[in-house]
Amino acid sequence: MLITQSVMDLFHEIDQTIEFITHFRGEDFQSRLDYLNGFDAVILFGTPIINSDMHPQIFKLTENLDEIKIPIIPVSGIYNYFPAKYPVNQDFFGIPKYALNLNRSTLDFIERLETHIPNGHKFPVRTDLVKEVLEINNIDAEVVGDPAWYAPTHLDSEFKRPSEIKRIVFTPPHNRFYVKQAMRILGKLAHSFPDAKKTISFQSSLTRVDKQLREFAQDNWDCKYTSHDVHNLDFYETSDLHVGYRKHGHLAHLSQRIPSVVLAEDSRALGLMNTFQYSAGFSAYECKRVGVNVRYKLYTSLPSRAYELANRKSILDMPSIRNIVAEPTTNLGDEVLKEIQTQLSHDWQGYDAVARQIDETYSRMRAYLNSVLIGVESGELY
Repeated sequence: MLITQSVMDLFHEIDQTIEFITHFRGEDFQSRLDYLNGFDAVILFGTPIINSDMHPQIFKLTENLDEIKIPIIPVSGIYNYFPAKYPVNQDFFGIPKYALNLNRSTLDFIERLETHIPNGHKFPVRTDLVKEVLEINNIDAEVVGDPAWYAPTHLDSEFKRPSEIKRIVFTPPHNRFYVKQAMRILGKLAHSFPDAKKTISFQSSLTRVDKQLREFAQDNWDCKYTSHDVHNLDFYETSDLHVGYRKHGHLAHLSQRIPSVVLAEDSRALGLMNTFQYSAGFSAYECKRVGVNVRYKLYTSLPSRAYELANRKSILDMPSIRNIVAEPTTNLGDEVLKEIQTQLSHDWQGYDAVARQIDETYSRMRAYLNSVLIGVESGELY
């Protein structure tokens, strides 16, 4: 939702006459090739990169990509893995280039996309972490930023500098692995800012995690259901601070130059933290290596429903990779509050670096998108 609207807005900043017809990335166009080939180009707004089978697992399109006669153009690739660390090109608990080798099918798809990237540009990605992942796999990449951290109306402007916190937005985690941690943070924020208007924003259809947190926080927090329409996020404009796990909640605030503290659940938000000169967040987990990772062995050996049942009845938490497990960061709530108080007392100066970096990467994003439009119009990318 947010990425789709953000990419369209960025294109329209260059040319307001562009028309977009949006389709879900999992749609199959095998029986509609004439329809698909009638467009000028296919734009992959989010371009998630996975370890196995980007095509046809993520992008179905058609069985034989050679049947698509128009350019397929990526925008802002993202890569997600867990437990994640940065820099990615260093050994991790003795495992070199941990979890980063993309399979042949995914590499073939990326190489196909590379043929439609304008001259003078590399594969566009959102963060330094994704750039390193691709470079490990011998793919040249450039960081153009996350489309959701750009709001054209707020470019070249300073961050909001609240002298007191009157309105807080909290976004919940995806995974129940973090439920108890999130409850502690909600409680600490409510205690530290008793007079603030406090809102939990549910940015997707309600999950079991969301319902648990809603019940826990009902005495101190209002709830807003903000999925399915980007305008449901408009109330963020009046916020003084966001704290939470949702990457898009974090970016929606940063794009409007409102302070935000992200709690990174995986490599996506961790990549954001390490791309910005001021991290504006914390890792929500701590990694360690164990001799035998029972959880991972169960996850890979049990049928999915059996594993789900076992997970409900015990504390199996999140599966991991190669005997590396991650536990929720202890005392994270204290660290978050300490950083908020530090920024309050220093007039939120840490976010000056975030503003500069967003403005700097915007020039690269705009140059890339402009080259895409020129290449499509001239036929260079066909």
